[in-house]
Amino acid sequence: MKMWNRRNTIDHAQGGTSQWSNSSLKQKGCESRDVSSWSEGEADSFMAILLRPETRSQFRAFLRSEYSEENLDFWLECERYRNVKSSRRAKTAAKIFNTFLAERAPKEVNLDATTRYRTELGLSEPKESTFEEAQKHIFALMERDSFRRFMAEYRSST
Repeated sequence: MKMWNRRNTIDHAQGGTSQWSNSSLKQKGCESRDVSSWSEGEADSFMAILLRPETRSQFRAFLRSEYSEENLDFWLECERYRNVKSSRRAKTAAKIFNTFLAERAPKEVNLDATTRYRTELGLSEPKESTFEEAQKHIFALMERDSFRRFMAEYRSST
């Protein structure tokens, strides 16, 4: 099963302006109007959050409150990277690596040393798939940890 669809490249989320209805998420800067409108199946789908700008914005606010927004930023940059022209790929790959994966990077994500090393090796000849392993790791981390806390907090306050 593919975790994301390349045709659904995700744009950077912008903050929304909807009404607040969930006090706990409101305190964290999350807009719950869209979360509460999800069907039961959607509420359990992490990808559903990422594909919708409104819900992605809510999840971003939650991540910000947990000081882990860089995970979403990295995932989104990897999605954008897939569409970078090959002539710009090396420069873009280096920028992503230096921003998120290098030791002491400004937005360093939590990645195991083996995955970080393999990704760094890929920088010598960057391909569309250069960040795929690292992106999958961060996706799984967000889905397993942050998404569950996000939904648990939402459900406990409705």
